[in-house]
Amino acid sequence: MFTTKPVRAVSDLIDACCTGDRKLATLLLTDGVNVNGRDWADNSPLHHASSAGQKGVSEVLLARGANVEARNKEKKSPLHLAAASGKGDVAEVLLKKGADVNARDQHLWTPLHWACFGGHRRMAALLVEKGADRNAPEIYGSTPLHVAADRSHREVVSLLLAGNAKSGEADIDGRTALHYAAEIRNREGVDRRVVTGLVEAGADVKAVDRDNNTALHLAAKRGHTGLVRTLLSLGASTTATNSASQTPGAVYDAQTSRFPDSMKDKDMVQLLSGNIFGQ
Repeated sequence: MFTTKPVRAVSDLIDACCTGDRKLATLLLTDGVNVNGRDWADNSPLHHASSAGQKGVSEVLLARGANVEARNKEKKSPLHLAAASGKGDVAEVLLKKGADVNARDQHLWTPLHWACFGGHRRMAALLVEKGADRNAPEIYGSTPLHVAADRSHREVVSLLLAGNAKSGEADIDGRTALHYAAEIRNREGVDRRVVTGLVEAGADVKAVDRDNNTALHLAAKRGHTGLVRTLLSLGASTTATNSASQTPGAVYDAQTSRFPDSMKDKDMVQLLSGNIFGQ
């Protein structure tokens, strides 16, 4: 006779994992609930416990045979989810049980990519210590350093650079971490120290992407006056032209062409004219 009890039981176990109810999880497992059961997204109880940072429940699941390398529909392992959430205690448990520190999800992101995305420095440090590839490219060629720079996570960027991450690696569009840092979309998240750190670590301030844009072109496009000033102080050129024959100043002019002159950033205009840094 058909019964939905096993499905409900797995959902009960998942609930216990999310809340950290170790006693209930143990009871359900003793009653025969599948430790490797799945939800609609193919997340196992261990996925949920890892994402929620529930170390105790994770230990119970692993002791009962939970698959430490289980993958959900996005091909994420429990370690991917722990890394994305910054749950270091759980990550340590998973790694001790043999979790692959360089596991790839459907977009070829490693746990380190996810730790960098979230700005979780301690998690990133743990993964690096355990052998995470600091230069692993995802499906579009972005390394963990690209991801950290894109989010302007300065402490994570510094950690990766101190661990000899390659500052000049380019994605499939030819963009380096410096390009990513310059084009950051969140104005409030801009940290000029990220740009400075990358250049001091060897990033070429004049490197171009496949459209021949330098980091200065991208910073000008986004209207990041502070980043433009920093890049110029580090040797960026106001006369470099991209594939559209535009200088950084021309890029800024194109982006603000609909603005009256009174709304344009006078400091930006002066910086990109080359008058301040003598270009």
